[in-house]
Amino acid sequence: FRVYKHGLDKEFETFKTPFLFDQLCIDRKNNKWFGTFENGIYLIKSNAPKEIDLNNKIKKGILSLKTDGERLLLLTEKNGLIAKDKSNVKQLFYLEKFKRIRGFVSGKNFKLIGIDGGLYKTDNNFKRLIHLNTDAVKDIEHGFGDDILIGSSSKAHLFRNDTLVRLNDKRTTAICAVSNHEIWMGGLNGIETIQLNAHNAKAKPINIHPIINESHINDIKRDKFGNIWIATNQDGLFQYNNGKVFQFNTSSSSDRSITSDICIEIYPKENGEIWLITNKGISILRSEKNLNLVWKSYNLTSAEGFPIQGISGLAFISNSLFVSTQSGLFEFNKLPIVSNETSATIITKLEVNFNTANMHQLILPYDSNNLTISFASSFINTNSEYAFKFRVKQLGQDWIKTNFLQVPLYNLSPGKYTFEIASLNAHGRAGPVSSIEFTIKKPWYNTWWFVSSISLLIVSIAVYYIKLNRDRLKLNNDLIRQKLRVLRSQMNPHFVFNALSNLQNLVHSKNTVVTNEYIGKLAHIIRKGIEFTDSEFITLDKEIEYTRHYLDIEKTRFGEKFNWELICKIDPNKLQELKVPPLLIQPMAENAIKHAFKSIKTNGFLSISIELSNKQTISYTIKDNGIGISEASMNSTRYGLGIVKERIQLLYKNNSEKGQFSIENINDENTSGTKITILLPKIKNQT
Repeated sequence: FRVYKHGLDKEFETFKTPFLFDQLCIDRKNNKWFGTFENGIYLIKSNAPKEIDLNNKIKKGILSLKTDGERLLLLTEKNGLIAKDKSNVKQLFYLEKFKRIRGFVSGKNFKLIGIDGGLYKTDNNFKRLIHLNTDAVKDIEHGFGDDILIGSSSKAHLFRNDTLVRLNDKRTTAICAVSNHEIWMGGLNGIETIQLNAHNAKAKPINIHPIINESHINDIKRDKFGNIWIATNQDGLFQYNNGKVFQFNTSSSSDRSITSDICIEIYPKENGEIWLITNKGISILRSEKNLNLVWKSYNLTSAEGFPIQGISGLAFISNSLFVSTQSGLFEFNKLPIVSNETSATIITKLEVNFNTANMHQLILPYDSNNLTISFASSFINTNSEYAFKFRVKQLGQDWIKTNFLQVPLYNLSPGKYTFEIASLNAHGRAGPVSSIEFTIKKPWYNTWWFVSSISLLIVSIAVYYIKLNRDRLKLNNDLIRQKLRVLRSQMNPHFVFNALSNLQNLVHSKNTVVTNEYIGKLAHIIRKGIEFTDSEFITLDKEIEYTRHYLDIEKTRFGEKFNWELICKIDPNKLQELKVPPLLIQPMAENAIKHAFKSIKTNGFLSISIELSNKQTISYTIKDNGIGISEASMNSTRYGLGIVKERIQLLYKNNSEKGQFSIENINDENTSGTKITILLPKIKNQT
């Protein structure tokens, strides 16, 4: 039997040998659940399909399914035409030598069979065989009356009164009689039409829709309402009715979403449903209250016990559905029911400032404005992966989809909020909405005072930390002293104070997005600046990331005073392998911003280039278009240049290749400024 292994995969597994199970239970849908001692939990759907016994050579080569009365016909890759009666007792092989059977229809006293080698006519007993032409058949369909339509690799034909009538001279992959006198023929680039009752009628392109006109057409069918359905090879499914065109694809809303944009074959049913095979499963389209222009799609998934991978054909006989796949032939004794069932969502936990809070006391102080809301839902009925949608009304949000079991809400302003959450089933439909309301009280003091106090505290801590470490590092070796000087040059109180002052302005502007980004980058710089002081080397990608965050903050502070670029010409895959001294680029960038652009108001430009030579030497080039630098200042520690140069000398003093630091003024005809070049050779014992 075929079962579904819950929680591990979405495919069916066949058990050929029995195994021990621990518990068995039946749910309200008559599905059977059982747990094994060693193999997890399994589910047998109440409408699980029955696999029809076929030998391996046949079941892996079924190209399509057709019906001939109550018989099921298997059109195969290498085993001819196989007929099976309803009771599945007899298995008859017709035309066993035929390869790649692509089409089949029954006439009154004959049958037409299409293969890659052409079109054949035979009697009802498959005894007398007549070869009608040699074109590779792509599609065979019934027309109106006794007409039969044939699409092939080089043309399309109408078979009428035992005669083939040529309709066009183009490759025809799909063909359909849309009325008594009109035939549509789909090919590699759109659709052609022909009027059968017109004098000297010729096939001509028909302009249905811009996408259809350029699409590879896989199938065309007409339903009971007169709608024409068009399956394309990569643009989804189209419905045509009296000049109106509607598209169904994976990007559509949930009512028009299908399993894939690669549509293979269309099956209009007598009850008005449209069944569609795609390369990823089955979609069913149903008209709403018999309004042929209002349709909704329902996707069959493994949630309905359906094998969704590699489907090649469908056939309906009485109340049974037959499905051919890459892994064999299956029979559903009753049609799968598309479940719209959804699961309720329960809000399980509320964290305020990263501490668990009481969900019954939801009037919070002004500084308790970082919330994390956790929730859960049972997806057993819907068989979905975690999928939810949420919104906060007061933030003006549309519904947001998430696959996580938590939603963070940080830096909320004072006010009353309603958080809403709902689960989504396998078809994207939402379950009942759960909600939680909470209020954040207004502060008793002004926001600017709070920001100023925090700014003063951070600056004080930074100054104290630098002074404390300066005293301690006097007792250590030269390399440790240089690390301190780097920390002081990167995280001096002046930069922190200016950055926090700018943060205060952003908070007053109430630009939440920019403020949050600014806080994140500033926190990153402070954290990494301290973290890197204990590292002799870091990876190049971290140095680049740190520099970008620093320049983003400075750009936010100074606005149009300058622009910057950072170009890395090294393969991104090598950035995590290359080790460099930390925080060498940032002091040079800070020097340019503070001194090179000192006397300009706009159009300053800072360019940073990073390259790797054949000798594995990393090169930094920092250029600006500022006022230049005097010769006396080039070695001065005032601007941090001497500190960087001294660090490079110490770090590479035991290396065969020395690090290099150079600085020069740019005095071209059209440009001026300063250029700094740093060369960092690979250290032999670098880890």
